[in-house]
Amino acid sequence: RNVARNGKYLEQMLFERERSNSRFNFLFEKGPANLFYLWKVRSFSLGESDERWNTQPFQFELGGLFYIPPSPPLSQRDQEQDRDRDRDSVDREWDRDRGRDRDSVD
Repeated sequence: RNVARNGKYLEQMLFERERSNSRFNFLFEKGPANLFYLWKVRSFSLGESDERWNTQPFQFELGGLFYIPPSPPLSQRDQEQDRDRDRDSVDREWDRDRGRDRDSVD
């Protein structure tokens, strides 16, 4: 977020200051962690938040490979709705099974 807000100057300072710090290897080594970092800086630069962002694939460079952003985390409301849907599904199965048992006894 700070790099997105304060630009390349801050990023360059980080590169110089943290070069020997293994916790910042993702800045220097190509790989998934570096791609995630680059995407996150881009995401914050576009005004996206920690909770919501565009999930459309995009290219960091014209003609380059497409990067597919991760899915945002479920909000508390979404989690509750999923839980309610699951509970309703289980209730329907329970009712259906009870109906079968009743039919087989008759």
